Amino acid sequence: MIKQKTIKNIVELSGIGLHSGSSIHMKIMPATANSGIRFRRTDLNPSVDIQLRAEQVHDTMLATSLINPQGIRVSTIEHFLSAVSSLGIDNLLVELDAPELPILDGSAREFIDSLINAGSIEQCALKKYLLIKKTVSVKDGDKWALLHPDSKFSVMTPTY
Repeated sequence: MIKQKTIKNIVELSGIGLHSGSSIHMKIMPATANSGIRFRRTDLNPSVDIQLRAEQVHDTMLATSLINPQGIRVSTIEHFLSAVSSLGIDNLLVELDAPELPILDGSAREFIDSLINAGSIEQCALKKYLLIKKTVSVKDGDKWALLHPDSKFSVMTPTY
């Protein structure tokens, strides 16, 4: 059984917002088991937390945006989340003083390097997985995805 992970040490990063052009500061902190990834907008008074949940993804044009039920958003999260996912990190609190993450070098590299340098902690809770029990198909115009149940993870790209 694989356990959940968070980081050992706080990470602070600053950079420019891709869409706003504003200077942005973010602080990535450890979080308790089963808390998931949560973004806290500290530029708002009072601050607002936005939990990473599929149902809060409302905008993907030019950036991935989470929008909570009150209409508060956090954007440009995709490179950060690819870093978090690639390192198997389950629980974090991310404080931001803006409505978007800094773009940094335009990739996930600085996020990955910073999270590796922060170290990781194995937590007492077991990691949660999505289990595909039946074939699922999604199509949007000429884009599509097809998921099949399997005993192991694999990704296949279509041949044309």
